[in-house]
Amino acid sequence: MATTTATRLRSAPSVGARLGRLPTAALVGGALLLIDFVVAAGVVQPRFQRLLVPLLAAAGLSLVFRFRLAAAALLLVFTDTLFYASKWSFAAGPVGLRPHELALGALLVVAIARPRRATWGGAAGGALAAFLALVTLSVYLAVAAGRTDLSTAFDWSREFGLLTLFYVVVRLFPEPAELRRVLGLAVAFAALTGVVSAIVSLSGFGGFLQDPGKQFIRAEEGLGLLDRVRLPGLSLCYALFWYAVVRRLEAPPGAGLRYGLALVGMLLAILLSFNRNMWLGLLFGLVLMLVTGGVWLRGRLTKSLAIAASAVLVLALVGAGAGGGSKISPIVARGKTLLTPGEVSRESSIRDRETETSRAWRTAMAHLVTGIGPGASYGVLVVEQVGPRSFVRTPQLFLHNQYLYLLLIGGIPTLAAFLLFLGLSLRAAFAGGSPPWVRACGAGLATIMLSAFVALYFTAEDMIVPIALLAAAAVASRRAPA
Repeated sequence: MATTTATRLRSAPSVGARLGRLPTAALVGGALLLIDFVVAAGVVQPRFQRLLVPLLAAAGLSLVFRFRLAAAALLLVFTDTLFYASKWSFAAGPVGLRPHELALGALLVVAIARPRRATWGGAAGGALAAFLALVTLSVYLAVAAGRTDLSTAFDWSREFGLLTLFYVVVRLFPEPAELRRVLGLAVAFAALTGVVSAIVSLSGFGGFLQDPGKQFIRAEEGLGLLDRVRLPGLSLCYALFWYAVVRRLEAPPGAGLRYGLALVGMLLAILLSFNRNMWLGLLFGLVLMLVTGGVWLRGRLTKSLAIAASAVLVLALVGAGAGGGSKISPIVARGKTLLTPGEVSRESSIRDRETETSRAWRTAMAHLVTGIGPGASYGVLVVEQVGPRSFVRTPQLFLHNQYLYLLLIGGIPTLAAFLLFLGLSLRAAFAGGSPPWVRACGAGLATIMLSAFVALYFTAEDMIVPIALLAAAAVASRRAPA
């Protein structure tokens, strides 16, 4: 009895400890009262409403200081789940702000003021800083030369700012366990995207997810009973597919169910996107994992690959036997086009890209040092519909070959700085002694780099976030103390 009483006394908080919590409780209570007072004053007197902005900003920043992982998850929600970032934008003076930019800004403040590790990512972080500085310089030179206006140049370069997520991760989540926690959240969002994509593709009910400017949910000729669905979270599915595979293989028996289910959702999203460059990219990632993964990973991957190949063969036979009425027959037909590159080369989209590439190359050769700047025309016009029966020809300001695009807007220095950033991140991922999950991050980054020859993967916010996340995971894991 005496022992029990003594144990309770030891486990109970002391009077001093309870008194120590009083200042914190008083501070929180006072802050809530102040917010309540300002809100009430703003309702009664409109001139007090301007006080709400700094007050709410301070309250939000204090929450980010306390809940860093939740803020990072919120950033992923706004950029890489079901809705495109433009859906959440709101006017703030002359510049339209987006919630993910506010979340990133708050995380950067916390990363500078209270980092977990005082690092900027070493040489890779320096190369990224040089790239961002060169992009800023190209904007200034383009506006000064009259090739574009400041608003257009800003709109076409602001996505690059999301690459600063690299610094947030290496400073706030530097430990392997923290990195895996952030990556695990990203995998969960990717799996959610796959489930929603399957529901939308099979039911055709996805109008509330549609972005009018992108039209990435639509029925296309030749897809039969399925709609093509490309939600923002597809980028996470593609970038983190091999990471999820490795985490599933590493898990002990019975503990890998979550990653197994996540892989099903991610694979559904990639298949229903009907994106052939992603399908090829996954094959490229598989080769990388087999070559660099080590004996243990090669053995596990080989067994899993045999099972997956058998399942794909069965599905292909079912689709062929069912004819045009099968749900999977459009996927099988789309996959067959990978075996007939001659037919693919005759598609109108391929011819259009050949035209834009040739003109962009000529323009880039004339501006090899500084480039023409983001938002400047390089001579290609596209037809846009502005009304029920009215069309207008406008300059095309993007380029599918992203390496050529960086050369075009910023010249050789800008392209070299970005390639150095990616190269150093890959070296960190595949360096000797890297665990399999870090090598999987490198494989995801390498597949994005491969697809960037034909897709807008260096300039879209939904793909820039995975690039920064994978690069930071690779660099931070190598710089972690032994």
